[in-house]
Amino acid sequence: MDGSAQGELSKDWIIKALLSLMQEKEYQAIKVTEIAKRAGIARLTFYRHFATKEDVLRERSRQLFAAYQADIDNAPASLSLEQIIRLSFEHFGAHAPDNTLLVKNNLTYIFEQEFYTYSLQLAQHIPILASLTPTQRSFFLAGFTRVITDWIQVSEPLPAEILTQEILALINFHD
Repeated sequence: MDGSAQGELSKDWIIKALLSLMQEKEYQAIKVTEIAKRAGIARLTFYRHFATKEDVLRERSRQLFAAYQADIDNAPASLSLEQIIRLSFEHFGAHAPDNTLLVKNNLTYIFEQEFYTYSLQLAQHIPILASLTPTQRSFFLAGFTRVITDWIQVSEPLPAEILTQEILALINFHD
């Protein structure tokens, strides 16, 4: 295994270790030494990849968004706004347990920051969103980020299809 593959594997172990520990105790109480031990790595390896525990969670969010982008890229032809919204709920709903840990530990700002940043990049490739003014696009994406964040916090969330229709009815977009 080459160095970069081993590095990615180490990162994954660290992420899984932190998420596992967050199921057992509060984020603030978790020490880097515990993460390293749970991941089966040296403490120095942790710091080779991440400066802080928060950076670990940011990396996990980036991974989720990269997988989401892959879902969109692998979809047949171009997706409508309705399909993209529904896909967002389905994708992030599938990862709700990880995101719920962020909620439980008052760390939703990590998810929100990454989601919004990623959405801005993605919006450039969605014709109807790209056609909006920067203010309109920002308004839509900030609202959508908040809806997704609130949705992952609900113990029995509404189905993706219903939420998608509610959003489309509100903004009255037709593409």
